[in-house]
Formats: sequence, C-alpha cells, structure tokens
Amino acid sequence: MVTALLENQGADPVAPNWFRSGDLGAVRVAAMVTSASGAREQVEAAMYVPFTVAKPVEMKLATTQAMVGDVVRIDMVADPDRVVPDPLRDNNILSWQGSMRAAPDCATFR
Repeated sequence: MVTALLENQGADPVAPNWFRSGDLGAVRVAAMVTSASGAREQVEAAMYVPFTVAKPVEMKLATTQAMVGDVVRIDMVADPDRVVPDPLRDNNILSWQGSMRAAPDCATFR
C-alpha cells in the first residue's frame, strides 16, 4: 500500500470539486509504481471533504498488485487534475527509487 501525507499550505481550504474522471473530491493523489520487471501500475486516492489549511492529512492510495520486494520506483503527484490554484507547484511531485526490503516510509508531500 502507498500512503501520502499532505498539508495544505495555501490560505484557504480546498473545497470539493468534480475531477475529470467524474469523481467528486477535494484533492487527488496519484502514484505510478514500477516493479523490477518494468511493470507499471497507477494507484490513486481522493479526499471527499474540504482540505483544510495547515492540518496534515494521510491519504491511503489503492492497493498495488506489486509485491514490496519487487518495487523499485514510485512516482507520486498531488493534485494531478490541477484543482488547487498553485502557480509554483514545486512541491506536488515526489519520486523515489531504490530497493524495498520492508515497507519503508519513503517521504512526505508538504
């Protein structure tokens, strides 16, 4: 399972919006999980309540089919639908690569 810790550093809560996928959510997180064989799988999660300011939220993405020991890279993006007005967007993307011998805490979004 992939999880993300998000924090709204804007001035206003993010209200629920309709995504292009047709889902209602305040913020969506998507991750591309790559296994040692080169197989890639996208998993995601959406928050269906307003995303408040300065209160970190943990989002659990859909379970990936890859086994922990086979994962070699995770590329994650917060708000891939660009629902939140953020001209910088310099902290919405996270990439990790390496070897998972156990389920690590890779990193967090801020």
